[in-house]
Amino acid sequence: MSEIVDFTEGNVKKQLLKLILPMVVGVLGISIFNLVDTFFIAKLGTKELAAVTFTFPIILVLNGISLGISTGITANVAKVIGLKNQEKLKTLVFHSMIIAIIISIMLVIIGFLSLDLILNLLGAEEALIPIIKEYMNVWFFGIPFVVIPLASNGIIRAIGDTKTPAKVMIIAAVVNIFLDIIFIFGFWFIPALGVQGAAIATVISRIVVFFVSNYVLIFKLKILTFKGNLKNEFKINSKNILSIGLVDAMSKIIIPLGVGVVTGIIATYGTEYVAGYGVATKLENLIMMIAVAISIVVVPYCGQNIGTKNIERIRLVRKHTMKFNLVIQTALYGVVFITAPYLIRMFDSNEITVEIATNYLRIVGAVYVFKAFFLTDCSMLNVMKRPLEVVIMNLMQIYFLFIPLNLILEKQFGINGIFLAVSLSIIITFILSNFRVKRRLDIVEEEFKR
Repeated sequence: MSEIVDFTEGNVKKQLLKLILPMVVGVLGISIFNLVDTFFIAKLGTKELAAVTFTFPIILVLNGISLGISTGITANVAKVIGLKNQEKLKTLVFHSMIIAIIISIMLVIIGFLSLDLILNLLGAEEALIPIIKEYMNVWFFGIPFVVIPLASNGIIRAIGDTKTPAKVMIIAAVVNIFLDIIFIFGFWFIPALGVQGAAIATVISRIVVFFVSNYVLIFKLKILTFKGNLKNEFKINSKNILSIGLVDAMSKIIIPLGVGVVTGIIATYGTEYVAGYGVATKLENLIMMIAVAISIVVVPYCGQNIGTKNIERIRLVRKHTMKFNLVIQTALYGVVFITAPYLIRMFDSNEITVEIATNYLRIVGAVYVFKAFFLTDCSMLNVMKRPLEVVIMNLMQIYFLFIPLNLILEKQFGINGIFLAVSLSIIITFILSNFRVKRRLDIVEEEFKR
């Protein structure tokens, strides 16, 4: 079995950088994955771009559930690694994969049954619904190839290997680019399938991730075996994983629900406005990739140190990650502020689309540093068994901050008021998370001293 990295000793800053850099590459792969689809679909027309924008909240919800389960698995595997019990680790990994399979099957069924209702709630125009269904009816079949690889990669990250998941996602992104060209526009005997072709390309690329990540667990790391006793400790492991995973999934679902709320409001302005918002949020994902990478790395790092009751190292992790995010997000915002209109025109030259997307990136982008801080705080609260607090804060951001602020600011500033409301809600939510993380670290430290 490959060597498991010990995060409970050594230079925190150096270890974080060693973990974050390959993780950024992996998240970049995911961002490219999504951005490439948007780029090629935009070439089909503004109508198609707007249609796929309505799929974003749905896909984000499903990805959020998958990521939540992955977080629960990563946190628990990291703690078991801290205990240095190989048999317990193999049992937990086996049970983790069973849980991932069950969740994926449930999501496929729920997706197909709820699509019409969701599209009505989002306010999708009747003319766009057939295009949306072309995409989603294929995408739903690929859900197992999203959930299971995320679980596998979460396990791989928990042992300290962020390079392998990164390589896998880059491979998948490259495969997706070539398949997008083939299936969207047609090649040789394959007809042009438009948005449906984009979904087919995505599913095939995810299948690549599925096989490679599980190959690593089974043959390289040798920690996934199918000879384990399903009943032995399954109830306990399920409870431990789901107690973090489901609540974390709830917090991650709330975020796309917020995207859905914003999409629904913007939809009242017209198709071009929805398309602009869609391009902006895809670029936002690319801009935030380093912040996301940092928040992912925090889970196994803090998990191992919780297992050894080393709170001071966790405080150092938070200190260094805040410095990283401050420098990186400030620099990225400067670049985006200047280049936003040019970036948007690469996707869609419609002037309304360009204006809306540019305004969004310049207004909301100004607070990305606070969003980055908040993401890391959420990861730390999850590891410290406070996922419900993360859910509450995300709910507050949408329903108690964004919506009331939007009612005031939209009247004064129009669509830009929507973006201002998003920005203010992010800042206020971080202020709350900052207080809660500091307080929780003090409480846990006191508990360990008893």
